[in-house]
Amino acid sequence: MDRLKWDETDFLVITEVVPIIEDYEVRHQYGFERGSLRVELDVRQLESYISIDIRDKGDSGGIILEMSFYCRAGATVSDNVIKFQDCVFVEGRFTYIEKREVLHKEKIPYGNDVFLYISQDSVGVRIK
Repeated sequence: MDRLKWDETDFLVITEVVPIIEDYEVRHQYGFERGSLRVELDVRQLESYISIDIRDKGDSGGIILEMSFYCRAGATVSDNVIKFQDCVFVEGRFTYIEKREVLHKEKIPYGNDVFLYISQDSVGVRIK
């Protein structure tokens, strides 16, 4: 898998938080709140692996969405949306070890685009 094509500065601007960055910039963790939601956006740029968790910010902390995918064509930011292009959904970060085909466009030629909408008071996800 190729390194993720993205602009870290664009992510900083749209999420309005400074990420927690692991040594050697292997992982960028963005944690932020919008309205009644808590969002954890995990970007592992060397593997092009992304996970998005959205939870209720209230006492229950209930899970609204958990998703993870490999982003094969990069991520771009415009207005209030992050667009992850040509994504293959997986169960977790190390799926490629057991299911090597997830990394090969020849075996999985088409992926989905994932849109993460971020406004001042809400967050939404659309898959196309």
